[in-house]
Amino acid sequence: MKFLIFFIISISIFAKKTYLWQMNKQEINNIIIKTSHKKQFLNKIIKYSWLFTKTPYKLNVLGEGKQKPIYSFKAVDCITYIEMVLALANSSTLNNSISLLQKIRYKDGEIKYKKRNHFTVTQWIPNNEKLGIIENITSKTSKTTKTITKNITINNFNGKFKKFKILKENLPLGKHSLKYIPINYFLKNHDKIHIPSGAIALIIREKNNYPIFTSHLGFIINTGNQKIFRSAVTNRKYKEVRDYRLIPYLRFYKNYFAKKHWGILGITLFLPKELSESK
Repeated sequence: MKFLIFFIISISIFAKKTYLWQMNKQEINNIIIKTSHKKQFLNKIIKYSWLFTKTPYKLNVLGEGKQKPIYSFKAVDCITYIEMVLALANSSTLNNSISLLQKIRYKDGEIKYKKRNHFTVTQWIPNNEKLGIIENITSKTSKTTKTITKNITINNFNGKFKKFKILKENLPLGKHSLKYIPINYFLKNHDKIHIPSGAIALIIREKNNYPIFTSHLGFIINTGNQKIFRSAVTNRKYKEVRDYRLIPYLRFYKNYFAKKHWGILGITLFLPKELSESK
């Protein structure tokens, strides 16, 4: 009898659904409704970012709803993870979050491949700044910044970027600039730099012939005396949403990417924003 009781208790513990990828739509909707009543917006960002823990990483998992779903809690990549958290934190129901997700992912919320924000710095950021769901806080956070500028032309869309030529007039051509905190300065002075818990960090890298500025992004979470980098990662060991200690993470990849001839310049910071009901 004791063994049976122990077995039943053990099963109930392991059957507990902790993360969103383990839940059905109704269970997720219940969490959204309950969380929507919390007052501190960044606490919602922190909670939802954690609820995606161990969600499998899969590149280009989402699409326009024909061959790929518009949304999914079963797999994410680094940008769709950020999008999902922003949408959930600003919603009162699952349906609300799906509607908002369309506005975050597509220019003017129009669900078309050509209208998708494919490029983080040149499309996703300006369109979501316009939406009012993110704010660039790089200069507010650090007095020491630098600016990277690229004049992107059609010639930048060759090799692995050739497929994007289908966007035609929607290609983000022209001059684009972005401020960042230099990586060496940040690593040396991170204890003096106050970053709000729940802020979004973009890792800025430099390769002149690429039409992109960044290769990865995630949330910075303050826990006690250290900063955590929470993101959807893919490497030899893990392919999932997980936490790393920010400073060791940046130090490792600073050295790793330097050997790849596409080094880290620094980080750019954005603050998630709570949308007004009119949005």
